[in-house]
Amino acid sequence: MKRLKISKNGMKQGFKIFISLTVIWGVYALVQLNRQVTVKDIVFDNILSIINKLDGYTVYLKEKGGYEPYLVLSKNYNGYGNVLLLRKYLLDEERIFNEEKRWGAYYEDSKIDSYLNTEFKQTLSPLVQKQLVTSQLEITAESSVGSVGDDTISIPRQVFLLSHRELSLPKSGMTAKEGRRLLYMINTAHAIAKTKEGEALEYWLRTPYTEHDTTIWTFRSPLTPNYSALWDMGSRSLEVRSVRPAFCIKKDTKLERKEGIVPGKAVFVLKEDAKSNGGKR
Repeated sequence: MKRLKISKNGMKQGFKIFISLTVIWGVYALVQLNRQVTVKDIVFDNILSIINKLDGYTVYLKEKGGYEPYLVLSKNYNGYGNVLLLRKYLLDEERIFNEEKRWGAYYEDSKIDSYLNTEFKQTLSPLVQKQLVTSQLEITAESSVGSVGDDTISIPRQVFLLSHRELSLPKSGMTAKEGRRLLYMINTAHAIAKTKEGEALEYWLRTPYTEHDTTIWTFRSPLTPNYSALWDMGSRSLEVRSVRPAFCIKKDTKLERKEGIVPGKAVFVLKEDAKSNGGKR
């Protein structure tokens, strides 16, 4: 009987603790949901956030063709305190990585690097462009390209491609360590990217396949990690692959929910953008 009495007391204490924690959690959630939302609140790797559990980790940014969804993946990209955004859908047009030349797999000032920071950047609305921050992007050093080297350097960039390592792909002796593994990409199925029509396509990474100076890593699915030469050896035509841009914004960037972009749903946009009209994708 004494053991049973202790057991009942233990159950009562456990129930009280459960109720207390529930109340604390409820108050915390209420405070979180009623304050100004910032982009840091919806980041995938923000484990303390309530908002990203309820509303997801996507923000809609305005491009020339309308609003596009961007995945909000890291609250501290490569340790610089900025939030990483990755375009959900591949760009409509496939592009070359670089010209046919020696060390063409080197990322800095390649054709794709230049395109992202000029033409693509200009497709973003002025408000979005204003929010971009310059990231110190870790890339494979030119001396490592074509020599199976592992040296890296940092270059300042606003828009860029993700790396082999950031996608959490299996280690390779033909790959330098560019950046940090993203928590979101630990499930490599998350790295699969599709067109708006739902077709999964192979897309460029910024990482050279370092055994050759004209070969670059690409990604299509976890079952087929791949790399591609700059050009087709038979036709000598330059190879094209899909493009998936990424960039960073400040973690305190304010967001608001907006209707009219996705039918029957309010989605997150930049706060200043929420005041504008329209916005169907």
